[in-house]
Amino acid sequence: VFIMMGTAGATVASFSWEDSMHVGTWLRQAFKTEEHDLKDLIQTFTRLSTKARREGLLALESDLDDIKDKMFQGGLKLVIDGTDPTVVRDILETEATKKKEGEFKAAEYFEAAGGFSPTMGIVGTVYGLIIVLQGMGDVASGGAGGLINGIGVAFLATFYGIGFANLIALPISSKLKAQTKARAVYREIVTGGVLSIQAGDAPRIVLDKLLAFVEDEALKLELSKEGET
Repeated sequence: VFIMMGTAGATVASFSWEDSMHVGTWLRQAFKTEEHDLKDLIQTFTRLSTKARREGLLALESDLDDIKDKMFQGGLKLVIDGTDPTVVRDILETEATKKKEGEFKAAEYFEAAGGFSPTMGIVGTVYGLIIVLQGMGDVASGGAGGLINGIGVAFLATFYGIGFANLIALPISSKLKAQTKARAVYREIVTGGVLSIQAGDAPRIVLDKLLAFVEDEALKLELSKEGET
């Protein structure tokens, strides 16, 4: 209890109260399975670029309702409305940066908890040893076994502190960082795709630009072959 309360208190003190209010949401997010379908996203952009070149940007208005991602949909609306490309880029990049910073804060929160937890464990161990050493006078009365047990219990605090950090807090932080990275790549593709359509790039050019953001070589090869057909 001391370790959990101490870790929670130190972490809350290191962040704003507003951040701490999001812990429940961040926890659910960490255990939520997310799949960013980059293949479908890139295929959608190549399809829309083909339609835009054939029928004009206004023709894309009928596709807006089929786009579920708010950033993608909003960016495409700006393009259809004839917004200046520099403004479109600024809006999309600002939105992506803001979201990334907010998501990274979640990872930082649990990373901080993972740093405080072992320290709280050591504090608990030291406190336990102080209590045990204060009772060393009982050894003369045959209380050596109790002394040894007391020392063992005291060191459990360090064990729990390290265990919480390495088995719970830090893995959650790593998971949130991985999710943030995946979302960042998704948003980079959205930004690049919207701007490419606005620039009137050919579908193959759009595809090549967006494939630059993809790390999965197998997916790159698959989409590249599709673009050649």
